[in-house]
Amino acid sequence: MGWNSWNAFGSKNNEALTKTMADAIVDLGLAELGYKYVVLDDGCYKSERVNGLLSNESIKFPSGFKSLSDYIHGKGLKFGMYNDIGTHLCAGSAVGTCGFEDVDTRSYIEWGVDFIKVDNCYYLWDNATFSDSANAKYSYAPNIRSITVMGEKLNITLNAVKDGVLLGQGAYKNSGDYVTNIGTFDGTSVGTTPVGDRWGELAFTVNAPAGGNYAITVNYASGEENGTGRWLQLAVGSAENETRYFDDLLPLTESTAAFADSEEITVSLNEGENIIRLMNHRRQENTLNSYAVLLEGLNKLTLTMILYSPSANGGKRWNDPDMLVIGMNGITTTMSKTHMTMWCMMNSPIMLGMDLRRIAKGDELWRIIANKEVIALNQDPLGVQAKRIYCSIDHDNPDTAYIANINRVDILAKPLANGDMVISFINLSDSKDTKMHSVDVSRIIDYLGHKMVDAEKFKHAASYCLKDLWTGEVTTRISETFSVTGIDAYDNVTLRVTPV
Repeated sequence: MGWNSWNAFGSKNNEALTKTMADAIVDLGLAELGYKYVVLDDGCYKSERVNGLLSNESIKFPSGFKSLSDYIHGKGLKFGMYNDIGTHLCAGSAVGTCGFEDVDTRSYIEWGVDFIKVDNCYYLWDNATFSDSANAKYSYAPNIRSITVMGEKLNITLNAVKDGVLLGQGAYKNSGDYVTNIGTFDGTSVGTTPVGDRWGELAFTVNAPAGGNYAITVNYASGEENGTGRWLQLAVGSAENETRYFDDLLPLTESTAAFADSEEITVSLNEGENIIRLMNHRRQENTLNSYAVLLEGLNKLTLTMILYSPSANGGKRWNDPDMLVIGMNGITTTMSKTHMTMWCMMNSPIMLGMDLRRIAKGDELWRIIANKEVIALNQDPLGVQAKRIYCSIDHDNPDTAYIANINRVDILAKPLANGDMVISFINLSDSKDTKMHSVDVSRIIDYLGHKMVDAEKFKHAASYCLKDLWTGEVTTRISETFSVTGIDAYDNVTLRVTPV
């Protein structure tokens, strides 16, 4: 829990503003509620390294990071900073940690950093968001027209469209005579779902007359754009039992439609049927590895704990959808209340992003971010994220369906360490919903019973005490069905349910 500079100030944050925000966290009583981290986001460093080291932007942060760290620590708070696993930060400065993990770790320790947020832009081997479009060359295989297999009296050319089999859902056969889009989708693009087999491979079956070494030539056209890259992986065998023989960049061809033959790739085939797979899973394979390099540096040198926070693409235990937008322009009080609810139900880090000078202790926004009972959901020691167990427009797969339509009501449920259950009814629509939406105890048990402290006690309770965490209203219900009728646009009703 804490505050991050980006939403309010972007790259224009400075030393004076940061100190003012630290003062506000204490003066508003937020520190007492758990808001401890003050985090500098992008824009705090010089645009290039100085003698290979990170350095403070001298106009915006004239006293240096150690001085600012001391000030924040003097307020009883913790100091956080930002970097990236790539060559550049997301805003473009050429000071990413890639290749400098060891020296950057030392700098952060010297500055007294307690928290590091690490983004995923401009990382050469795993650029999920393509901050530099040319980095697609690492994330997609080339277009493939055919392969030729030679050796042991075998000389056969197999066409990708006629003879190849597509695995996964990503790759497809072009209207020409080749297969394209061989790679791994990650769900960051609009319309691309992260659910399901969002990868693509091209597989061939080759019948070898005898076991031994064979030479494979790939007829390909490469590029550096979304869908067509240069990195090819070639393996023999299924994914569960493969031997990989090639895993590298192929030379750039004149265009994505100008095909050329690769150099021969020597593989070992068994007598009879063999599966040859062409693919590029590097984006997927390098995500954890890229963050692990910096983590290893921290583990080697850190004597006191530094909280290491890979950003939204980093793959942590809990979802991290980045900073809260409560208090930002265009966000209503109702939206802010629901926003806070969702972050807390998902156990996401509660990092405020607003200019804290916009609120006063006791006002509407303060009451939202200072709601102790909602914060308690986020900080609950059981550490189980909420699950969507009901969706008004998908009754069959509420927990896995990827739904872009906001004209719906979702119900999230979250078990707590003391045996309580929190149920949140959320109207995502821009108009009031007047229908009744319900879930019963059996549905809750079906979806979350294995993660509850005492599912049997909850299931067989004589009655249930319900507390609305935003209004404070307390009711008792004998029925095993929990219902809400009439939810305003973008609003939520969040109930803490205690079995009696």
